[in-house]
Amino acid sequence: MVETKKEILDHIKNIGFNLFFGETELKNKVTWDNDYEWKEFLEIAEKEGVKTLIFSNLIFDDKVTEFESEIEDFISQVEISNEEIDQLVKQLEELKMELSMFKNQVGELMGLEISWIKEGICYTFQIIANWFDDFLELENRFREIMVFPKEDPIEQAKKSITETKKNLTELSSEIVDWAKSEKMTKMTRSEIQMYLLEKETVLTWDNKETLRAMVNNKLKQIQN
Repeated sequence: MVETKKEILDHIKNIGFNLFFGETELKNKVTWDNDYEWKEFLEIAEKEGVKTLIFSNLIFDDKVTEFESEIEDFISQVEISNEEIDQLVKQLEELKMELSMFKNQVGELMGLEISWIKEGICYTFQIIANWFDDFLELENRFREIMVFPKEDPIEQAKKSITETKKNLTELSSEIVDWAKSEKMTKMTRSEIQMYLLEKETVLTWDNKETLRAMVNNKLKQIQN
């Protein structure tokens, strides 16, 4: 990144732009697509008659310590223990190990930002070090783990059963209405299966059997 910075600054000086080292807080901002080279970004600025560029060094602050604290806090909140939870904690410990590799990067240059302003719009180019992309990937993996439920597995199971019952009740009513329109008094397993396939609904074998029993009970009540 240091070599890239030198190359960009030399190129800017050769073109003749004025350089303002700082940042812009304009909200009306558009960002350059990094599929295109930074030289093309500067060519457009030159053609637009831009005189001054804003140049910012992006420094990697102590995100590592902050990140480690989040991981430790998260682990401390996990009070239950089972195979799935143990696997979760193991993943977090592995993340901490990977995170330690970034400690030497704290305070280092992680990227550059070049901007120019015209008619109230800030045009911005940003380049980020490859190692910082790796850090962001590590952070994303942690965020995905963070959504793991922390409640008691028994409570989770209870909620799952309640939700399944609700879904089966709604689905059975829907099927009964359809069966009535078809003048059906009873439904077989294959008929239930065909209906579910048409609706692109997936159920376990046990739930399909429960659903069939619910449907036929309702149909029997209607006949009586």
